[in-house]
This record gives sequence, structure tokens and C-alpha cells, in this order.
Amino acid sequence: MKRIFYITLLDITVFHWDKNTILDAVRFPANENGQAQFLRYIEREPKTLSYALVDLVEEEFHAIQIPKLSSITRTPLVQRKLDAFFRSTPFRIALYQGKHASKPKQDEILLTGLTNPDTLSLLLSWIQLCQVPLQGIYSVPLISPKIQNTVKSNDEYSLLVSQQANGYLRQTFFHNQNIKSSRLSKLKTNSSEDFAATIITEVQNNQRYLNRFHLLPHNKAFTINIICDDQNHDVLRSGLNNTNNWTFNLIHIDKLNSTFNLKSPVSAKQTEMLFVHLLAKFRFKDNYALNHDKRYFIFEKANSILAASSILLLIATVAYSSQSYVKTQGLKAQIKLVAQKTHYLDRHINKINQDTPDSLYTANGIRQAVYLNKRLASSEFKVEKLFSLISDKLVTFPDIEIRNISWKTSYQNPIALQPVNADENEENNEGDETQEESAIY
Repeated sequence: MKRIFYITLLDITVFHWDKNTILDAVRFPANENGQAQFLRYIEREPKTLSYALVDLVEEEFHAIQIPKLSSITRTPLVQRKLDAFFRSTPFRIALYQGKHASKPKQDEILLTGLTNPDTLSLLLSWIQLCQVPLQGIYSVPLISPKIQNTVKSNDEYSLLVSQQANGYLRQTFFHNQNIKSSRLSKLKTNSSEDFAATIITEVQNNQRYLNRFHLLPHNKAFTINIICDDQNHDVLRSGLNNTNNWTFNLIHIDKLNSTFNLKSPVSAKQTEMLFVHLLAKFRFKDNYALNHDKRYFIFEKANSILAASSILLLIATVAYSSQSYVKTQGLKAQIKLVAQKTHYLDRHINKINQDTPDSLYTANGIRQAVYLNKRLASSEFKVEKLFSLISDKLVTFPDIEIRNISWKTSYQNPIALQPVNADENEENNEGDETQEESAIY
């Protein structure tokens, strides 16, 4: 649900809107009694997202042209223009409206501001007392292009006429579908019979104003789009005649309600409700609100972001915890499986060790023997040849007695060859040739 404060010179009306429907409207006069009633009413639901929609006479427009510049250079220039035209009010904005039609090197800028900020400031103070999250301060003319765009017309100049609250008539002037001016005037009569004549008089006054400020060339034709309903449609149709410069076009309020999907019934004398609906339904960029006016909205938005972040963090924490729990259970299962395999391997190794006889050699010695065996196998010398070569060389050493060398032939206890007495050998084997035997296993 959204809440819109419709602000006029005489009062402030609170609209509640939800799902294309205006739920209620409560009006409070702009005086002390109205303030007390307003505060009591708002205190029931102060945190509802709210918008301010102003419909005041004291809203001025100035269409200017500036050279085509970069945004860095254009911003201070536009700010100086705003200071020159609206020095006495903080409620002022500049609307960039594109290139000039006949001057490509010129940009069109519309400067607009509320020249009597006291009325708005007073009613805004009521809103701030309740700490209402105010999203922005908009005006009826700034929303009018939404209606103007529904009128399919190629007219260069056009005027949108609507009846507003408290018996006022608003005329918003467009050039190539861009707003250039808007005028709010008090109707002198509410009679349906005189409504056509009143429209003609007000349009004539507005035309002179537009001619004087060179917004509308003299004798230039333009279209007048008038929002009407069943009560005044026939009166306007019969009382308004097209001329060389004027072309009247009647827009039925029911057609607009259907176009914008407004489900609440609205008459042509209550077009402020249509503007309220447009503000609640669509997003508009340009508004008069300052950061000071939107401070509670900024606080609420920050709180919402923090709350959403907290929820996301909580969800992420729960998801991570769940994932960690699953991983932990998986690791426990893997550890258990590894423990079982380790236990099995330990038993198997112990059994192998029990069945294996003790060895006289260490693992390092066996490793060295395997290594040397591989080296010998890859060598060009054969074992027999190597031993024969060693034997031949040992003969040349007189101090080495080959007969007295012991050979280790197995991993078991070595069998020491008993040294042979040379004298006995000579006696028993005199004349025999010396034989060298070597046992290699």
C-alpha cells in the first residue's frame, strides 16, 4: 500500500492506494485544527511509504536554451540559471528536454520551481512530525506528460485542460510533447452550462500569456485536449467550435481510467485522483524533494537493506552450516573406512612378518644389493669375467694369499674356508699344478 499527500493552497488530502485502487481519501484544512486532526490520523500508520503531490498556483516554468556541453560543464551552468530564476526557494529543478529542433548545437532546458515555499514547508512540517518516510515531492504538471503521451497526435503545440480540486482549472502547455508551461486558475462558475464559455475564456488568457513569453508563436494553430465525462461532454461538444488556430479534442475520463487501469470511479471534476493514481502506479524521476525532506525514507530504505542483508546472511550461514555438516559426516565416514583398511593392512603385515624368517641383512643393505645387481646387469662386464679379472690382478700382489680368502656364499652364517698349510699341500700335491677354485652361489 502507498500513501499520497495531495497538497493545495487550502488543504492537504491523504489518499491510500493499493493494487490500482484508491482505497480512501481524507481531507484536512491547512490550519491548526487541521494539523491536530492530521497528526492523529497519521500516527495510526506513520511508516507507510508516502509521496507528496502538490497542485499550487505558485509554480513557475522557464524554458531556456544553452549551448551543447558536457555534463560536467553543463551542471554548474544550469545551477546558476536556477539561482537566477528561483533564488528564494529550495524547491527547484531543471529538466533536460533534448536538442533544439532547429538548432542542433543548442539543448533545451526547462527550469521549474515553487515560488512560494512557505505553504509547502508548513504542510511538510506536519508530515515530518510523524516521521513519515516521504519518497519525493512531485507536482501535477510534472506528471501531466503521462496523460499527454496517450493522445496520439502529431501537433507541434498542444494544451491539456483538466479540472482540479476546489474548483480550479489547470492548463498544461506542450511543445513537441515536452512540457513548457502550466497554469492553474480559479473557475468563476461550476455550472455545466457555462463550462464551455469558461474554457474559451481561460484558453484565451493562457494564449496571450504564451504569446507574450514567446512559447507560442502568434497565429500558430494548436490543439486543446480537454478531459471530460458524461456530465459535460455534450455541453462541451456543442459549445466549443474549432477555429483556424484552435482544435478541440475531448478526452473522456473513463478512457483514461481504462488506459491506466484505475479501478476506482473518477469523474472529470476529480482528475486529481487520476494524477494520484499515476504517481502511485508509475515511477517519475524528477521531483522537488531535498535530502532533508526524504531523511526518514532514506532511513527506512537503509533499514530495509540491512534487514534484507541480515536475512541473506542468515540464509547463507544456514546453508554453509548444512553444507559443512554434510561434509563433516562424509569425512567421518571416510575416516572410519580408512581406519578399517588400516586395521586390515596392519593385521596382514603382522601375519606376513610372522611367516617371514629373520634376515641377517637390513632393508638398506638389501636395497643396495639390488641396486648393485642392476648396475652389474647393465654393465658390459659379466660376473665371471669380473671375478676372473680380479683373480688375475690379485696374483700380482705377493702379500695376498688367494688360498686364505674366505667367501660368503649365502645369507646364513658364512662358511669359513679353512686355510690350507702350504707345506703340507706341497708335500701332498708336489708336482701338481695349482688350481684355483671359487664357489659362487
